[in-house]
Amino acid sequence: MAAVNFGICEKCRKPVPATHVIRDGQVYIVKDCPDCGTTEALISTNAAVWQRKREVWHFDPEAVGECGLNCLTCSTTPAWFSWTSPTAVT
Repeated sequence: MAAVNFGICEKCRKPVPATHVIRDGQVYIVKDCPDCGTTEALISTNAAVWQRKREVWHFDPEAVGECGLNCLTCSTTPAWFSWTSPTAVT
C-alpha cells in the first residue's frame, strides 16, 4: 500500500492529501481539500535537481512514519512542543 502524503490547505489550514506533479520540468504540490477544492503550488523550478535531492537523502515515498518537522499548523506536532522563536522556512 502506498504512503499518503499530506499538505496543509492554504484556505482552511486542515491537513489534506497531497501529491507531487512534474510538469514542464518543474515540480508542483497538488493538494486536494474536500472543503476548499484542489490547489497547487510550484515547489521547484528544476525537477531534475529536486529528484536528485530526494535520491541523495534516500527519500522513500513508501515509508510511513511521523514527520520530523514541528509545524504549528500540523496535527502531528507533539502536545508538549511550544514555539519560543518561530522562524519561516523557505
